[in-house]
Amino acid sequence: MPSWEIHEKVAKTFGIPEGLAKLADEVIDRGILHDIGRRIPRIGVYARYFCEEKQRVLENVEEELRKLTLSNDGVKAFWLHHALDLLSERLASAYLTDSDPLNLKDYIISAVQADLRGLSFDFKKWLERRRIHVNIYLPQDFAVEPVYNEIVLMPELKDWLSENVIQKRKLEEKERLEETLLKDTEEIVNSTTKYISSRRKNQVPTLKDRVSAATKEDGERFLRGELLSRVLWLALIRSKIWDYLLLSGKSKEYIVNMLGKVSKGEGKWVLRYAEKGDFSLIIKELGGTLGVFKIPVQVPEESLRKFSETLLSGYKIVEKEYEELMKKISE
Repeated sequence: MPSWEIHEKVAKTFGIPEGLAKLADEVIDRGILHDIGRRIPRIGVYARYFCEEKQRVLENVEEELRKLTLSNDGVKAFWLHHALDLLSERLASAYLTDSDPLNLKDYIISAVQADLRGLSFDFKKWLERRRIHVNIYLPQDFAVEPVYNEIVLMPELKDWLSENVIQKRKLEEKERLEETLLKDTEEIVNSTTKYISSRRKNQVPTLKDRVSAATKEDGERFLRGELLSRVLWLALIRSKIWDYLLLSGKSKEYIVNMLGKVSKGEGKWVLRYAEKGDFSLIIKELGGTLGVFKIPVQVPEESLRKFSETLLSGYKIVEKEYEELMKKISE
């Protein structure tokens, strides 16, 4: 997210010494586990570390974090870095939807604070499980509200978001859906999707291993689900529905959990209506889902239709490529 120069300027508004702000940036962005505190490391993701080098990694993490816990400002600098990253994502969503972030202040602050509380809780549990004894939890009095307007009106931040986030999103939206999905399917096949039990010491199973380990039916269901989840994500991004959800005042965890219900379980309507090619039903059901979030700005009909069109087009592409993909995995 934002450059270190912007992080340090925001830290200055909090009264945090420049040296501590730079240290927090170093630990989070260049430390041995990138974005630690916000992206809670999982064994599957960092399997190459946790095999033979687990102890060394954990010792380094503890050493890096301990430097920040020598003062209250160090702990604040740590969480301010994450707060600005989370805030910037929502500011970008406001600009992408032509919304004024100053008018959405209460919603955006509520969401960021909820995110931070959830992250601090999860991070605390992770540290305890790894027996890393550092007190770097979110301070109870930490709040971005007092300097929110100052951050939003910072020209450097708005320029950075425009050049690095908004322009990128606009370019991605212009990519042909089929090309994007084909790249995604290739990635699914060639990359590790989940760490599962394996007799091969110190090796992370591939997707092929996972499909083979399950019954054929379960393996195919998993693969098809992975592809359709990519379609749903692309539909949310290209229609800007994801951006409207980020402006709802809800935490990202809550949003993701709700979307999980849309894409599977009680939300099987997505797949069912996509098969029928029924735009009106998808729009009606999605509208009901969006109503749960009480989004403070009007979601335009064009976004709902774009969501439906992308979902249906993506579904057809997945079905077309599915058999070929299964053949490739079986080789």
